[in-house]
Amino acid sequence: MSKLMDMLKDVEIEWVKLEDLIDYEQPNNYRVSSTNYKDEYKTPVLTPGKTFILGYTNETEGIYKATKEHPVIIFDDFTSDLRWIDFDFKVKSSALKFLTPKENINFRYCYHYMKMIDMTTEEHSRLWISKASQIKIPIPSIEIQNKIVETLDIFTKYVTELQAELQAELQARSKQYSYYRNLLLSEQYLTRLSAELDKFEDEEREVVWKELGEISNLNGGYTPKRSNDEYWKNGTVPWFTLKDIRKNGDLLTRSIEAITEKAVKKELYPENSLILSTTATIGEVAIIKSPYICNQQLTSIKPNDEVNIRYLYYYFKNSTNELINASSSSGSVKIINQSNLKKLKIPIPPLNIQEKVVQVLDKFQSLIAETSGLLPKEREQRQKQYEYYRNKLLSFDINDDIMNENRTEQNRTEQNRTLREQYCTLIPAAYYDVLREAAKCVGIKFKTKKVDKIDLNTLTSYSSDKIDASELDANNYIGVANLLQDKMGKEKSEYVPDEGSYTMFNSGDVLVGNIRPYLRKIWLSDTVGGTNGDVLVFQINSSCKNQLSSEYLYQVLASEKFFRYDIKHSRGAKMPRGDKKKIMQYEIPVPSQKVQEHVVSILDQFETLVNDLQKGLPREIELRQKQYEYYRNRLLSFGREE
Repeated sequence: MSKLMDMLKDVEIEWVKLEDLIDYEQPNNYRVSSTNYKDEYKTPVLTPGKTFILGYTNETEGIYKATKEHPVIIFDDFTSDLRWIDFDFKVKSSALKFLTPKENINFRYCYHYMKMIDMTTEEHSRLWISKASQIKIPIPSIEIQNKIVETLDIFTKYVTELQAELQAELQARSKQYSYYRNLLLSEQYLTRLSAELDKFEDEEREVVWKELGEISNLNGGYTPKRSNDEYWKNGTVPWFTLKDIRKNGDLLTRSIEAITEKAVKKELYPENSLILSTTATIGEVAIIKSPYICNQQLTSIKPNDEVNIRYLYYYFKNSTNELINASSSSGSVKIINQSNLKKLKIPIPPLNIQEKVVQVLDKFQSLIAETSGLLPKEREQRQKQYEYYRNKLLSFDINDDIMNENRTEQNRTEQNRTLREQYCTLIPAAYYDVLREAAKCVGIKFKTKKVDKIDLNTLTSYSSDKIDASELDANNYIGVANLLQDKMGKEKSEYVPDEGSYTMFNSGDVLVGNIRPYLRKIWLSDTVGGTNGDVLVFQINSSCKNQLSSEYLYQVLASEKFFRYDIKHSRGAKMPRGDKKKIMQYEIPVPSQKVQEHVVSILDQFETLVNDLQKGLPREIELRQKQYEYYRNRLLSFGREE
């Protein structure tokens, strides 16, 4: 490099106008007739600006045949942007010039020098004829031109290779992002995801801790006088004691002993009640399926309509310690008086949760009853498994051994006590995991709610609010021009209106460019601002805000499926616009808010990966570009310091 710099100090040069070095051609013969671009088409449609490739066309006529031996520079007649092209292409704009070399000039040398020239002007005029072609550039010998080009092309190659790697990575990430967006937003996947995350169809998720006296009627039992035959002879009324539970199980219709109707003090205790032992041996429980009376060792408990009787039965089976703690001693015998029993706090989830818990525990209990053919160790394991899930499902304290296995027993007791003092508790997500896991163990499948598909017209409205131009600036005025294509958000607006009123948008609204939908311009607003009629502002209806999140709506509208629908129903050939009425008929899957949050969190991570790569030029590329510009300026100054 130093030898070349030394050689350039004394080189002879001639200052020549660009029009004497370069011919130009109008682009009219090479413009596309349709903007129906598709990635699978062969021929790229180019622009000299940052976008470069607008899309791909399947048109076969009017293709410019550039090659490495016969390249062309496309020059924007208004911005002076230029690109070196050595492959077949077409263009869209008429405001271009196609530049080709005259004889005895290294065309690539001209290109490098033109990249260094500032041709901007405040006049709105065609730049090539009026200004650019009249610029004089230094022309050394062809040998020197070749050496300069060879050197600068090395730097260009470095940048190009890094940009190619960047583009390949970007395309791979974008493709991966599109794949997962389409997958996550598909009706089939959302239904499956809902089954995993929502678990069940219930909307209520609260466990209310209520006293037993609030949810049931309690009656103490008694024993009629044995000496009175009228109370016992030929009795027909079931009279239950602990013997009945121990001999005949926990679902009873007939009793070992019966009393007469004369022995009944007031009225029979109703069928579908529980009997619970509340003295001596505390905590034995059974369900009674017929009207009855019980002895004084038992308390009759008739739950109201908000409690599933088998749920309450399982709760008592699992709560012997709580019952003993509520008892007092009468001599050597422990007794739970009715007053204390009524104050016992019990977790009451929604009925459908109770039913599912009962379904699982019933199945477990059935399997336990069928263990006669199993080995003792297998029976023990099954019993432990049942007791583990019964405890978890009935305590609603399922994070104990998940969050901190080393918590002391004292801390656990304290946590349980605090939990029971709370009036209500939100059912944690982990509870549903335990319930589903337990159900899986016993081969039970729960029906899950299908994801609904709802049209945009039901969920959203186009903004009709207005904002005055005086409240707008480059940051909060959004037009199609400053919405970035391919879902890349927005940039500052070069144009800001200074009078009139404009369509207002708020934070959380979704803005979609309605001109040329194939450009896929969309942005989720994070501020208040204004836009014009070329941009659609979707606002979630107030009645649907608990049903649909703005982040999820953005992801759905940013999907390829939506844009394909929008393009299909757009109107106009040269400047297609989305059909606002048809757009509102588009149906989107609407899972629960929990599923929406999960989907959005995944897609946001992918979007960050893509945006970081595309918006933030990697440091290495930036350094290479600066290095190229430095040596380009040095080499093309021919040894004279600026």
